[in-house]
Amino acid sequence: MRDVARAAGVSVAVVSYCFNHPERVASVTRERVLATARSLDYTGANAAARALRTGRTGVIGLVCGRENRSPLDDLPDIQIARGVANVCTQEGLSLLLAPRTGSPMDGLIVVGDHPDPPLHPVVYIHDAAGRGDAPHVACDLDTGIRDVASLLTALGHRSIAVLGYPGDGERRAAAARHLGTADALTVYEATSRRHSEGHLAARAALAAPARPTAVIGLSGDLASGAFDLCLRLGLRVPGDVSVVGVDDTPDAAALGITSVAVPHRETGEIAMGLLRAALRGQPAPRVPRLPAPLIVRASTGPVAGS
Repeated sequence: MRDVARAAGVSVAVVSYCFNHPERVASVTRERVLATARSLDYTGANAAARALRTGRTGVIGLVCGRENRSPLDDLPDIQIARGVANVCTQEGLSLLLAPRTGSPMDGLIVVGDHPDPPLHPVVYIHDAAGRGDAPHVACDLDTGIRDVASLLTALGHRSIAVLGYPGDGERRAAAARHLGTADALTVYEATSRRHSEGHLAARAALAAPARPTAVIGLSGDLASGAFDLCLRLGLRVPGDVSVVGVDDTPDAAALGITSVAVPHRETGEIAMGLLRAALRGQPAPRVPRLPAPLIVRASTGPVAGS
């Protein structure tokens, strides 16, 4: 701690406050001290001793979905975890991924649908059901998917396949709401939102007697899987089939897939900011839904022959 204080040009007491009572230190000073600490591989006083002294563990938990899946298995979850971790690092906190029931933590961030966790301050991300007065961060998926519907309608698409996955409730509801006027709107189920599942669900959709002219993947990886399958089947994108995704993943961008861009990392950062306020006993500010704009790329075009 003395080395950090000397390198940052502050007292030992200020370094201690930065780790144990960060709200009492000016943000500019705190960030300088924490950056210096990271450069010296200093992570603060012993966690057990700090817990005894402050009643806090210095640990934040991140729970993804009802099944408490690992956030390292899915790109949107990875992006959320990075956003949460960025703020944890600034605050000198540790992040516990997929914590087990009873794990010592100061608070939780819950992504998607999950039973109410007990005892901890909680912030929810992308939980369509809402949790009363609990802080909640969400994106304006409704507007993004409405813009998808407007684009496809303007391009003449009336036969549309939607590739869904477990837990896609808000996205699926928006698709049904805004694409319900299509002559043929069919949902094909995937068991997850991964690329390989996009292959399987799209294969079923494209094998239908009346092949859809557009495929919407309710995740970015489902969309890129559908795009890849179209190419393997010798179908032109967008000449034969238009493809759209929800989540603007790096693969979707590289393939030129029209996508609804969901700012996952930003949601993680904002959620951690709300949890930080709750841990300090401060009222949580109301957060408006974050924009999820439609990015139009080369994978969408007019229906062939129109």
